[in-house]
Amino acid sequence: MKHISKIIWLVIAVIFIASVIIGLGVIFAVKNVNVSLVSYTYNSWEEMSDDQKADAQNLIDGFKTQVLSEYRGKLMGSVSEEKIKKCFDGTDYVLEGFQKDYPCTLNITLKERRETFAIFSSDGYKVYDSDGEFFRMKPNLENNVDGALNVLAEVSEERIKDVAYVARLFADSFSALRSMVERISIDRTDADNMTFMLRCGLKIRVIDYENLTEAKISAAVAGFEKLSGEQKLRGVIRADVSGGSAVAIYLPA
Repeated sequence: MKHISKIIWLVIAVIFIASVIIGLGVIFAVKNVNVSLVSYTYNSWEEMSDDQKADAQNLIDGFKTQVLSEYRGKLMGSVSEEKIKKCFDGTDYVLEGFQKDYPCTLNITLKERRETFAIFSSDGYKVYDSDGEFFRMKPNLENNVDGALNVLAEVSEERIKDVAYVARLFADSFSALRSMVERISIDRTDADNMTFMLRCGLKIRVIDYENLTEAKISAAVAGFEKLSGEQKLRGVIRADVSGGSAVAIYLPA
């Protein structure tokens, strides 16, 4: 009888533990997904027309459905940021923020990928986003959001990430990129130099762009602001290092 009693209690314990595990699995399983958009296509909700609101809501609902179809009922702990990123491969959005709101909700922020650079090819233009990631093929340089021109990158595909990195620093310092820069190229003399050909006619050349890059671009901004309107139509600002400090020298054409 003692053995039977022990077996009964063991069975009860196993059932209880299994019930707890199943209960926790139900409680801490994905049930809800909240999606927020960081968009260049859509303005703030208050400024959108009814049609734009409907389009944006359909987009958000589609993303929610996409995530839930993959992870509904899965344990929250098993859902990683890397897995969620893959849900948006091939879309115009990338994962910007991811947070688990226990017991059962995933909060996701998506950022719209922004056409920024284009490399000419025999099939048209290979368009890249602001991070230097391949986006799509296009027949022209026109940006899909605002119709303005993307920046022509006269570089190999292996160098587009370098262009994106330096261009980000350029945009932060000059508060502009596509509206200001027509082309970007890389040439090698004693070191790798990156040249920004501005739409106004001036060139800004960052010498050895992998070293003291931010300081050199800051020096180029200071040099640019000192130029007259006529000087900005031609010539080169050469951003380099002298005596351990970044300097910018204007060389007229």
